[in-house]
Amino acid sequence: TLTRAMFVTILAKIDKADVSSYTGTPFDDVPAGKWFSKPVAWAYEKGYAGGTGGGNFSPDAAITRETLAQFFYTYSSKKGRDVTKAADLGKYTDADQISAWAKKAITWAVASGLISGTSPTTVSPKSTATRAQVALIVMNYVEKNS
Repeated sequence: TLTRAMFVTILAKIDKADVSSYTGTPFDDVPAGKWFSKPVAWAYEKGYAGGTGGGNFSPDAAITRETLAQFFYTYSSKKGRDVTKAADLGKYTDADQISAWAKKAITWAVASGLISGTSPTTVSPKSTATRAQVALIVMNYVEKNS
């Protein structure tokens, strides 16, 4: 699996962001000096990533497919990219499991070809994204947005 901290680090690399000047975050579980502190501070300050509640970012939590879609959707939106595409998720029997906060992001990610189903009838929004899945999604994102 890939963690939330790992993913915002990847996002900073996609952005070619210089994170060296970033310092603290409002998150209790992101202390200064950790390998992920500066990328998390960057992602938070830019508005690309928020917390998980209770003053936490949950850097060690495995990233779910819906969270991955939300990060890319928010990042793309803030970068001024077109996020209006929307797929019909009717063929996915688990579409009703998508969190309300991630519905728009998942429909955009599927329509944009970033995320496909884990089977012909499932999108698996709550499943953790494997490193292989994230690598493919990142590759698709970079190819479509370079």
